[in-house]
Amino acid sequence: TGIGIHKIPPFKNYINKTFDRFAEISKIRWHAIDKSLEPNLKEVRKNFGDHIFHAMDINPYNEKKYVIFYHGIGQNVTSNQALYKKIVDKGYGILACEYGNFGNNTEKLTQKSIQNTAKMALEHLKSQNINEIGVVGYSAGGFPALETAVAADKNCKFLVLISPINSLKDEFNNVTKGHMIRLPKALKFVLKKIPFLFNSLENVLNAKTSIKKNNAPTYMIYSLKDNVVPPSSTENLSKQVNNLKGIIKLKEGGHSIDDDKLDAFSKLPL
Repeated sequence: TGIGIHKIPPFKNYINKTFDRFAEISKIRWHAIDKSLEPNLKEVRKNFGDHIFHAMDINPYNEKKYVIFYHGIGQNVTSNQALYKKIVDKGYGILACEYGNFGNNTEKLTQKSIQNTAKMALEHLKSQNINEIGVVGYSAGGFPALETAVAADKNCKFLVLISPINSLKDEFNNVTKGHMIRLPKALKFVLKKIPFLFNSLENVLNAKTSIKKNNAPTYMIYSLKDNVVPPSSTENLSKQVNNLKGIIKLKEGGHSIDDDKLDAFSKLPL
């Protein structure tokens, strides 16, 4: 727990390249702020030791309940504004948080830095006398979402995981098949023959461990045609949820938050 990805043997160079590439994309792929959200958007920056907490606070109707949202890998806080509008429509303010070294952050992506982010998100809302919260995590954002739900304890009224990654170990091989980076055949052969070499990845990001500590009412949304996270992986994760209230399996769509997932989220009884 807390080991930097760049220090994990034996394929640290390839792991590092993969996540550096995602971090680079997150820092350059900024989206224009939706005109309906911009007038009520406040940028939040706070120091926590060496960690900088960066988030967007959007609350157009001065609601006393909030959703804390965490984006996917390679994204930043401007990436999922269509979902933000759905959250606002449900009567919530939204605190969209950066984590790890995505967006404007410079902290390494570790369990410890994620826990710091969760703590600061909750402290920020507490300073505004907000105690009723929900948490939403998309893809890799499921990791900080789980940590936040656990840290919030009884104040967390619900948790929604959209296309969640099960564990970095389970999904790393899928990530490296994409256009970001491809593992050399020799390393793939070694991984196949000696899979325990990647066991250390479990210590960095592992939803299977955090989800056992989560008691919030939990909903899951994913596509049966997801080509990044195998549906079987999400199904296995759902079986470990203590308080699963609903799981929506979409026949169409892929890994992204598309219109079908937005519609499914709108229909959740949150």
